[in-house]
Amino acid sequence: MTGITLDAVREGGCYYKDDKGVCWYEYRNALLKNKPVIVVDQKTREIVLMYQGSDPTKVGLFTTGVYDVYQLDSFPVATWREFAQNHYEFDGKQVVLVGSKIEPEKPRTKEDIWADLQKLQAELSALK
Repeated sequence: MTGITLDAVREGGCYYKDDKGVCWYEYRNALLKNKPVIVVDQKTREIVLMYQGSDPTKVGLFTTGVYDVYQLDSFPVATWREFAQNHYEFDGKQVVLVGSKIEPEKPRTKEDIWADLQKLQAELSALK
């Protein structure tokens, strides 16, 4: 399903249609269970949501952008946590790992530790 945009807001709900006029909810309700579903920002090709589970009706759209939704045979990671730690894009055929969202931890130096110790000593002294 491609070119999904917000169609209407009524009765407390948002309704979406794709570039062919197909209702998002009809499409979503026809998705297969236990097969990965991805939501892709049409402009950047970034995968903004990944769902792998037994109830694809849990896949929601909460946006005013233009998105594409694909159901895949597999996804490179098994959990949402793993997905959230990386940037992925979809080139129309495959998922591409762009990079990690997690900054590598900078090693602490003796100076860093000493500065922290001095701050803690000052904090402790203020409590007396």
